[in-house]
Amino acid sequence: MNIMRNSFYITSNTTNLFFLNIQTIVLCLLPLALVIGSAIADILATLSSVIFLFLIIRNKEWEYLYNPVSVLLFAWSMYLLTSSLLSSDIFFSLQSSLFYWRMPLFALSIWYLLDKKSNVKKLFLYSITLTFFVILIDAYYQFFNGLNILGYPYYESKGRLSGLFGDELRLGSYLSRLMPILFALAVVSIKKPRNFLLLLCIFLILIDVLVYLTGERSAFIILLITTFLMIILINDFKRIRIFTFTISIILIFIVTFFNDKVRFRMIENTYNQLNFTNENYVADHELFVVTSLSMFGDNPITGIGPKMYRNLCNNELYFTKSELYTGCSTHPHFTYLQVLAETGIIGFLFLLSAFIFVIYILTKHFFKKYLRKEIDLTDQQVCLYISLFITLFPFIPTNSFFNNWICIIYFLPLGFLLNTYSQNLKTYFKSGKVKNAKN
Repeated sequence: MNIMRNSFYITSNTTNLFFLNIQTIVLCLLPLALVIGSAIADILATLSSVIFLFLIIRNKEWEYLYNPVSVLLFAWSMYLLTSSLLSSDIFFSLQSSLFYWRMPLFALSIWYLLDKKSNVKKLFLYSITLTFFVILIDAYYQFFNGLNILGYPYYESKGRLSGLFGDELRLGSYLSRLMPILFALAVVSIKKPRNFLLLLCIFLILIDVLVYLTGERSAFIILLITTFLMIILINDFKRIRIFTFTISIILIFIVTFFNDKVRFRMIENTYNQLNFTNENYVADHELFVVTSLSMFGDNPITGIGPKMYRNLCNNELYFTKSELYTGCSTHPHFTYLQVLAETGIIGFLFLLSAFIFVIYILTKHFFKKYLRKEIDLTDQQVCLYISLFITLFPFIPTNSFFNNWICIIYFLPLGFLLNTYSQNLKTYFKSGKVKNAKN
């Protein structure tokens, strides 16, 4: 009897290990998949979610689902589904909301994997570092030679650098949004050897300058916000970030002075678009605001439905235009406008509450750090919270909130952050409270 029981446990552990290894491979392939294309990245994220569901059902580890964060994430997913069912084109809207639950599951699957395998953070750090290295080499080659290693051109006339992303023009967004995750893993996975610190400095400078060279102004603003928050909130690597960003700014000034195309895109064109003294000029983003608020005004509670902005912006009730632009697009280019129009005040409050919570956590850490000389968050947690902050920040033009590619990037840091609060979250309903994280 004991032999049969031992055999069962061995088989069970072998099966668990097999699927955990698959999850590890999937997670480590994700940084590269996000470069190759959103479809492959979505398949990997979905596979990780399915494996996670299989393992928690098989092992009856329900604490990963029955905790405050998981409940709120699934409540959000269910609300999006409800909003779609109330929309004027249910089947079209369901394309975004019906399987949205896979994104929260993706974040939870990362949390679960990190709990089960202690070496995953270091493996993922190696993966994302190698991917960044290839991207940096390729993009700088494209900048200086006009073509990258795959033959994609540098859109010099537009001042846009895309590297391996080709026509997608996502290079700056990719680097600026994943950089704090890379930094978060670096500070916990490496024990500060001198050679690594030199490599980290070079890496950060190359990333900073390249984000600027891409011509993606939103990405550069994200980089500035991220850097500012890191400098005032992290503990051990503050001087490194100050030094690297100072060098980066000097190099950026030099490039701007000598390169007409970069200067036009990042300085002159930005100034022209913000020049409101011209009475005949109406920016396209202003029309998005008007259109979104009109949609919200007609559907204030549950909105017009996820993904429905593109369908209804040509409707005579909402259509807006100026001499140069219209308010019609696939999305209104601002997350909060899209959520307000497509999911109403309820969806908007979900998102706004999350943003306020992140601000509260970072603000509390700031005051404890400088007034009481206490450390409320580790550097890893600070960087991961900053990732969530830039995701939820309302004043930057963004991709469609329901775009698969950007959703994966949005939920990626959440999985790593949940791992730092793992024990407290898993015992929440048993203890009735959450203690301070110690990881």
